[in-house]
Amino acid sequence: MAPPGEVPNTVPTKDSTDTEENQAKTGKPKKEAEQNDDGQEVGVPTTDETNTSSLIVPGSVSVVKNMYQTKKDSDGQWKWIETLPEDIPETEEIKEKAKYAIVIGNIKNPDPESTRTLQAQMIIIQSSWLKKALGSYILKSYPGVTCELSKLEFNAPFTPFVHRWAELLKYRSRPNLDPTMAKHIDLLHDALKKEIGEQIELYEDYIFTGVITFVHLWMIFQPGGTIISEAYGALSAYELLDSEYIKNDDGEFLRLKCEYINWSGSYFGRSAEIIDLPKFHGTKRIEDLGAFPLKFHGNSENVKRELIERGEKFESLAGYQYQA
Repeated sequence: MAPPGEVPNTVPTKDSTDTEENQAKTGKPKKEAEQNDDGQEVGVPTTDETNTSSLIVPGSVSVVKNMYQTKKDSDGQWKWIETLPEDIPETEEIKEKAKYAIVIGNIKNPDPESTRTLQAQMIIIQSSWLKKALGSYILKSYPGVTCELSKLEFNAPFTPFVHRWAELLKYRSRPNLDPTMAKHIDLLHDALKKEIGEQIELYEDYIFTGVITFVHLWMIFQPGGTIISEAYGALSAYELLDSEYIKNDDGEFLRLKCEYINWSGSYFGRSAEIIDLPKFHGTKRIEDLGAFPLKFHGNSENVKRELIERGEKFESLAGYQYQA
């Protein structure tokens, strides 16, 4: 039997020839070839095929053949080769990394004024304990994050953890945590504190003072949260799906992608809405923004109650109404 990945030798060997001669001497009939519907023999090689490797039918070898892409050459071209490139880590090296609760990928810090020579570019969560804590509480229902993945990866600037830092601290302070869980939570906390500690301090300072800068505006807009705005008339509530910085001919904005409940004339449903917050200099009061999270309103509970009452009245008037 040929080793995996090699084509079997199809040229008759001395042993096979001897076997045929012995069959002739014993008088035992040679197995007749099978025939197809047209009476033609099937599977009997010709003389030429017997003497060459062309007997192998394309696609008939039951082996998976792996090929590897090379680096581009001086002409910008690459090709496929059969041997593993030198810059690809060996299987044992990959297995070695798999045992760690957290894997952090570091790059050279691009900020020449920073005192840190390296900064984390990615954080991979491999601990099943951490995945459980993130999925059940810390990052529960956070859009775009699936904690059940075998490879749970986060990239800088680690936005979900900035938005859910308070939840991480609450979970970490729980009494009677499983010892392994507690240790892994501490590992994650310390790693994140090193990478986003300055952002967390800024965020807490903004919350305390009630102001924000444009460059850090994304911090207060957590996906899945409720925001309020008078951008299209009366004060309305929206669910924030996502936010991103946009720059075009009209200027620079933080674009809020939202949904709200609307009436089509036949049924209630969700409608998409875009709200752009234009760039501003210095700091600005959060409540003076064209849209902001409901929790930052000075009288958020009253506003929430009024919006619910108005929504219930709106729902009761939907459809055909008659007055005698």
